[in-house]
Amino acid sequence: MLGRLQNFINREDEYSPKLSVRNSVQRVYNSISDKLGDRSWFKELSQYYRGMGWEEFWVRYTLGRMEQDKRWSEKERTSESAIRDYYSSTDYFLLRQVYFRRKDSFHHVLKYLKKKDAALCEYGCGIAPATSWLSQRLPSSVQFTGVDIPCPTFEFAKWRNRKRKNVEFISPPLGSHYPLTKNYDVILCHDVFEHLPNPYEVAEHLIAHLKAGGILMCDFVYAPGGANLETSAKLREKTLKLLESELEPVIPIDPKKQGAEFGLYRKRLTN
Repeated sequence: MLGRLQNFINREDEYSPKLSVRNSVQRVYNSISDKLGDRSWFKELSQYYRGMGWEEFWVRYTLGRMEQDKRWSEKERTSESAIRDYYSSTDYFLLRQVYFRRKDSFHHVLKYLKKKDAALCEYGCGIAPATSWLSQRLPSSVQFTGVDIPCPTFEFAKWRNRKRKNVEFISPPLGSHYPLTKNYDVILCHDVFEHLPNPYEVAEHLIAHLKAGGILMCDFVYAPGGANLETSAKLREKTLKLLESELEPVIPIDPKKQGAEFGLYRKRLTN
């Protein structure tokens, strides 16, 4: 059964922009593998930590989870430097992302990267799940850019892609959220806007660096409190209106819904 599922996953054809059947099958395959004791996703993390064991992983993850809220409230987190300090002073988010992203697949993105000279930016990349997955399945002529602040997740992203010459990483200096200099066919911005003090300006920056006909895939959770900044929540509706006015809303995010809705926007050819 697993062999047939994997063969289906590896076939090449068109993909739905919102939720491809292949992504669903990939999750079923990974779920079954998990139940059978497959920890192949853990090998990379263990290698990065030079031999971290399964029990050590869960101890560190559990302690980090218990401490994260306490760490946020230890100091006022309104300045960019204080927010950066929160993410850079712990590897909890690295452990968390590796675990919760272990089943992710990005078949739905492949559709938009068929050109030999295609380019993708993963903005706020964390461990760079999309870049790492896609760069293994596409020609080396396709270019990838990962963007994030200096932190353990970002260091892991650079390490896991260290042998791929078509992958670059950019870390904007303190005071700058606008590091892009190239234009892209696809920009991914997941689990990012709600953590930014200036989501509207960042959205403007991303729009400016989309190629004509380019695709922006994003979400924007409304759950103010802690690391989900209240300043960001206040700008959510304005930012979503910007995306709808400046881009073609293929799958718009409904500002009245608060969850992590998937949004897909296309830059008009006439822009």
